Amino acid sequence: MRTHGDATVGAASAELLSAAEANASSRAELRELRAALSHIDAELGPLPLRALDDEHVQALVGGLRVAGLSPERERAIVSAVDTLRSQRPTGPVDGPTPTAAMLALGTRLATFASASVFIAFAGIVALAVITLA
Repeated sequence: MRTHGDATVGAASAELLSAAEANASSRAELRELRAALSHIDAELGPLPLRALDDEHVQALVGGLRVAGLSPERERAIVSAVDTLRSQRPTGPVDGPTPTAAMLALGTRLATFASASVFIAFAGIVALAVITLA
């Protein structure tokens, strides 16, 4: 399964289900996965896949337990979430990391400071030449 950095949980769920259907494991396993993913998609579908964390999963499972979720279905949901989370892309998606951005800013500031000192020194030398001439 290939997901993009901005993929939602719903899109990743659909892709996982499509891959499972193409690999056609048993009908019962496919039905169980489809049911688990429908619960996940209903609650967390619009959430960016990168943002899916333990708190989201706990809230999902906790809410479903209150509604009478069976232990087997809970295991299936947690397993499906684990599969989705393992497919998350790693690394930066929307530009540089905060550290890289700060290093780039520091480099620009150092270059600006060096150029400013050079120009100021050149101005002082020029003024000294004009004054002494």
